[in-house]
Amino acid sequence: MTNGLRVGVIGASGIGQHHARWHALSGNNVVAFVGTSDASVARTRTRLTEYFGFSGTGYTSVSEMLDQARPEVVVVSSPYSAHKSHALEALSAGAHLLCEKPLVWDEHHSLNRILNDGRDVVKAVKSYGHLFCMTAQYPACLPMYRTLYERVRGSFDAVESIHMEMEVRRRGDRKLYEANWIDVASHPLSLVIALFGQGRIVPDTAHCTVEEAECKASFAYEGELGSGHTSFTIRDIVDGAPMRRFGVNDFLVDWDGFADEDGIYRASLSHGDQTVSGDDFLHTLIQSFSASVAEGRTDVAAGPDAALLNLEMQVELLRLARTGADAA
Repeated sequence: MTNGLRVGVIGASGIGQHHARWHALSGNNVVAFVGTSDASVARTRTRLTEYFGFSGTGYTSVSEMLDQARPEVVVVSSPYSAHKSHALEALSAGAHLLCEKPLVWDEHHSLNRILNDGRDVVKAVKSYGHLFCMTAQYPACLPMYRTLYERVRGSFDAVESIHMEMEVRRRGDRKLYEANWIDVASHPLSLVIALFGQGRIVPDTAHCTVEEAECKASFAYEGELGSGHTSFTIRDIVDGAPMRRFGVNDFLVDWDGFADEDGIYRASLSHGDQTVSGDDFLHTLIQSFSASVAEGRTDVAAGPDAALLNLEMQVELLRLARTGADAA
């Protein structure tokens, strides 16, 4: 797909570098990125050049990047605490927005303020009329998952239950307790919203625990597209290959990533001796979002309403794992 959208990335030394490469592989023109210092910009420019032939400009100022590079799409992959300010600045400059998960979060703020910050971002998205997608990308794998489900079980029946186990082995510092929840819970919640639609957690059905290296949640959900039970576990691990297992109606698949013969990272899903392969989920999400922007469509996976509901459920479940005044 070639559409030539001009893309700017805010925060390209971590996950943002992969956003940048997927945009380039999707036919977009990554014209700029923003780093925190001259030194970090120099390091990131070298990395992006080696990674996919980046030839744009690095900045240390978001406002200068927006003013000078004029990106049509901005990727917000800065720290969570900066998501709100960077999203609002990019929207005001006329850009469509891809925002890393969670929508917003600042561990120094109350949960109520975090929710209000998320609502402010969604209100701005709708006010400006730009496209917005939060990159909780697992819903992008559902066509691949459905292929495997139907190959083994037959027709894709109504979804009655969702389960996910997700392990993360981080290269840097571990994220423990609530840090793990904040970083990862958006992924299973995105599947709930994609499969059941906009809706709510059924009162008095939810349970959530946040321990040192493992978080668990379960609840009943009522949505526009269906209702059912959800359970998931997220873990921070030190050794071994991280497990990514998920599925509906007890049909669970294991995710694995691999580089194809052209060095492009791809995904596979397996169940027993059956396997399907396809594009990486984030790559798929970026391709879909880019097509919507280029073709003037409004259909976007994990759009603003889904992103806000995701945040609301993440906060609601975390409240259950907290006690006393900390739950405010």
